[in-house]
Amino acid sequence: MKMLALFVFGIFFSLAAFAQDQLNFTIPLCPPSSITEYDQPLELRVSPNPTIGDVYLDMSSSGTKISGYKIEVFNTLGTLILLMDNLEGARVQLATRDFETGIYLVRLSDGHRSSNQRIIKQ
Repeated sequence: MKMLALFVFGIFFSLAAFAQDQLNFTIPLCPPSSITEYDQPLELRVSPNPTIGDVYLDMSSSGTKISGYKIEVFNTLGTLILLMDNLEGARVQLATRDFETGIYLVRLSDGHRSSNQRIIKQ
């Protein structure tokens, strides 16, 4: 009786292993109809770098006008040493004459995106 039960049990699991359910479906690829402004990266260029005087920060966002942005400058300890808020235009002159010699981090942000660059003050 045990052998018969094991035989039936074995056949049941063998058949179950070969039974397959198949489900076919297609997911259509729908490209976006537009790209929001926030998908475009902010670009920040610093020149001259390294500097002994003023630097120029050139901002762009893949052809779109950037406005209402802020620039933050941090020292190597992470201390905020300069904040320029609600700026307009694609170029800003940054006076670094009063900065000590060292490396600084400049962060450009518009509330949704940000970009970072280093300034080396000699």
